[in-house]
Amino acid sequence: MGNPYLSTSPRDLWSNQWHQIYNEVFQEFGYLPVKNYFKHSKALGCALGICAAFLISGLFHDYIAIVSFNHFSIDYTIFFLFHGILLVLWEAVEGDILGRGKDFKDSLGIKVFKMSLFLPIAAFILPLFVEPYIKGIYIESHLNIYTNLTKWSNGTAI
Repeated sequence: MGNPYLSTSPRDLWSNQWHQIYNEVFQEFGYLPVKNYFKHSKALGCALGICAAFLISGLFHDYIAIVSFNHFSIDYTIFFLFHGILLVLWEAVEGDILGRGKDFKDSLGIKVFKMSLFLPIAAFILPLFVEPYIKGIYIESHLNIYTNLTKWSNGTAI
């Protein structure tokens, strides 16, 4: 993992600064099938493929929250879909409107400017990622992963 707080764009955050453990899985099961389905429109296939990969990531994180914390919400799915849509829009503005490709090298001033645009947006949506961890009357019970996994395996979870 790099330095996510130094990200200059959604692509930089998810491709360079965050861990890449499941990157290939999300590509194989989300991005590529949807992109290949929309062969007639490359731009639409790419945009929907990105959203599909982020949707799968959100569902995966929500599943982990259900199993680990005995807490159901769609906060992670919304969080990751927002980032997928943000990535598509950011790439459209930067690539299509400004004419800069994803491999374009920015100067230090441009990087600082892009960070000042991206980080407030990322911080605005961050509560959706953090909130499932802090929800509930008894926070410490949600943090005891072993107890909650035991409840689920015994079928006593509500």
